[in-house]
Amino acid sequence: MAAFEVPLPGRFWVPANIPHAPALLDQLVACTVDGSLGRRLRDLQRLDFLVVDEVGYMPMDSRRADLFFQLVSARYERGSIGVTTNKPFDQWGQVFGGDDVIAAAILDRLLHHSHILLTTGPSYRMKDKASQLPPTSSADGTNCLHGRDGEEEHGGPPEADWGRWQRKEQALT
Repeated sequence: MAAFEVPLPGRFWVPANIPHAPALLDQLVACTVDGSLGRRLRDLQRLDFLVVDEVGYMPMDSRRADLFFQLVSARYERGSIGVTTNKPFDQWGQVFGGDDVIAAAILDRLLHHSHILLTTGPSYRMKDKASQLPPTSSADGTNCLHGRDGEEEHGGPPEADWGRWQRKEQALT
């Protein structure tokens, strides 16, 4: 993508010591305890681009969902937010402590003026492993992969079915 090939001027926060949303939200909880939440939200608001990785990796309690809403609201129409997630939007209520109302409010702000980049296929972390998985033969002689539930996933070589098998694995975990 051309947008990622050109360095952009500005202040970016791609967290090195706070690698994902749960850690960022833990930091914001700590800020509520020591009374520095307002200052921290202002600091995060001033960034040109904020990356929040792995939203939905772990469900949030209502306190963290509220803090994420405050963060998104503080940045709304003031600075860009990049969010990575493995959850479809219709499951965001579950991500935010079962609160569909706050999930809708967050999505409303995130999706207004947004560009959604949907990625599919095998994980880059697993790209070299698919070829190492031994194919198994099914009754009809085609190659297949087995999910945890024992059901066969038919197709060509394992590499061809890797994305479908991976999505099934995610659904089972």
